[in-house]
Amino acid sequence: MGIGDALLEVRGRPSTPLEQATWDPQVKAGKAWFAPIVSKERTQLKAALIKAAEGKLVCAELAKAI
Repeated sequence: MGIGDALLEVRGRPSTPLEQATWDPQVKAGKAWFAPIVSKERTQLKAALIKAAEGKLVCAELAKAI
């Protein structure tokens, strides 16, 4: 299982060339493999979703104030 499998597990799609290039040096150095990639990608995805949700809440609060 490699980078593509990990990204497919987390994001439900094949990895992009940029994602491959980002993870490839760590994989080649033996510092990343399926589980750490999945863990890091899930953390990043969760942070992005939280940030998006917070942005929507801010917009909703601003709309109420208007």
